[in-house]
Amino acid sequence: HSIDVTALGLLVGQRVFREQGWIDYKGRRRFENIEKKLGQLGLGLLLHDIGKLAIPAAVLNKPDKLDDHEWELVRRHPIVGLELLPSNLISAVSKTVIRSHHERWDGRGYPDGKAGADIHQFARIAAVADVYDAVTSERPYRGAAAAHIGVTVVLEGAGSAFDPDIIEIFAKIVPPYPPGIEVTLADGRSGVVARVAPPRLDRPTVRI
Repeated sequence: HSIDVTALGLLVGQRVFREQGWIDYKGRRRFENIEKKLGQLGLGLLLHDIGKLAIPAAVLNKPDKLDDHEWELVRRHPIVGLELLPSNLISAVSKTVIRSHHERWDGRGYPDGKAGADIHQFARIAAVADVYDAVTSERPYRGAAAAHIGVTVVLEGAGSAFDPDIIEIFAKIVPPYPPGIEVTLADGRSGVVARVAPPRLDRPTVRI
């Protein structure tokens, strides 16, 4: 999960930084030192769930609904993750990914209940990559959803769970029907997605 989130988050982040700029501590959008910022983003993405090391495996792998105590343990993993990391080895911007990747654009996330631009840009990118991979990966409590389901979940979260500007970039990068998957057409015929070309990632070329 961490590797997949890192890969997707860096793809999205690279496009965001090149098209929209990365946001500095004064709120200015900047376009220099993009490679350095991608390195900081990537480290945060790779370590975003490190706090789950402190959660009992029985809770992480529980196939049923979590009780209140178990849910509270899970909600603490961003804070616990920061406590596990040496403060002088990892940059503050990388740590914002660990702490804030479960914050929501509408302020209903955790652990701090931040909203909108108060959430660090890196964490907003991480939130999108994290949810997409969570939906499309197999979990103890459910199977993996198809790519188009993951894309739909993310796109529908624009303005509530996610930063709309980042979702705009996500939609340009992640196809709902990637090459190689089998699909059933509206007329009942079966096929395989052969090619996806921008700008219409939702209109793939299908081999019948």
